[in-house]
Amino acid sequence: MGFIGSEASTDYARIFASTDRRGLVFHGPARPQIYGSLRNTFRYRSLSLSVNIAYELKYFFKDPHALGYSALANDWNLDGYDKYLNRWKQPGDELVTSVPSFVYPLNTRRDNFYTASSVNVHPGDHIRLRDIALDWIVPGERLNRKGITVALKGYVNNLGIIWKQTNLKVDPAYGIPPPIDFGIGAMISL
Repeated sequence: MGFIGSEASTDYARIFASTDRRGLVFHGPARPQIYGSLRNTFRYRSLSLSVNIAYELKYFFKDPHALGYSALANDWNLDGYDKYLNRWKQPGDELVTSVPSFVYPLNTRRDNFYTASSVNVHPGDHIRLRDIALDWIVPGERLNRKGITVALKGYVNNLGIIWKQTNLKVDPAYGIPPPIDFGIGAMISL
């Protein structure tokens, strides 16, 4: 619901124009205030496995898939389709959903009011499995005597989120899951 003064209103242009900046809610920073990673390496003979877990904490993000009916109707943008199914439909629904009802004709100011509202701001705190690396130094006495070392390597990056504070089906850092990268290689040193 929007308000002008203390009265509920659907005049969204006037709501935006009359909003005092001091009345805006600051949820927190959009950039992580605490971040880092932990890398653990396990070795057994000539085999090495390295796992990197990264964390980003104490920040907020806006739901990139907040439902805008104009985008849904005009562009067939289905990002918010699951939210459309959970929209307000009848009196009493306001107790179980924050997604507004669908009204026609479409009102982009109403959409902007909803997508910019506090209900679409979420904590971004998360922990992700950043990468795994596997190294194998090929054993061989003949090679070692000649000063040659051969190593085979494998690497996987962007494996996914282990934990996140929000229940949204979205990656807080990227909006969409980043692509998983794979790499293999060999190293020969003389």
